[in-house]
Amino acid sequence: MAVFGYMLELWQPFGFINVNFTPLGHLPIICFAIWMSYKKELNLPFYALLILLVTFYFSQDNLYFWIVSDITFLIISLLLLSYSLFKVSLTNWFSRFFTHLAHFSLYIFLVNGFLRRPIIKIYHFIEGWWGFLVVGIIILLVSVVIAVFLTFIEKKLRVLFEKNNLFAN
Repeated sequence: MAVFGYMLELWQPFGFINVNFTPLGHLPIICFAIWMSYKKELNLPFYALLILLVTFYFSQDNLYFWIVSDITFLIISLLLLSYSLFKVSLTNWFSRFFTHLAHFSLYIFLVNGFLRRPIIKIYHFIEGWWGFLVVGIIILLVSVVIAVFLTFIEKKLRVLFEKNNLFAN
């Protein structure tokens, strides 16, 4: 499935929409996340980290490297996060907040692409580097709020469907 996702990104069969605006363009990351959910641990040798860093560096100017930049960035981030979790003492509320936020991560991932485009237009009216930061925070907050709302709706629909035996075999 991950290879299929990369082929879709290279081929872009849908001329009217960018595949990266759909879950299809993110199949490699979804596959990696599913794999990591079973693995529970990410151990890489030092040379693999160097390869990831070099790949991410070249992804800024090269289409073929750019296609894998999302997964290289994710792996580098996971390595840095796991290192910091073991080396830095986190407060209890901080850990609970990110654990709670992780429950909405799929919805945040799915709505971010659709919500980002109209909000980014705000950036063009703001001058300076801080505008990029403000717009990024707005996108994050809106995505989280919509994700929490969708999770709430899904739970209500599941209860309704189970009560009416709509999920019966």
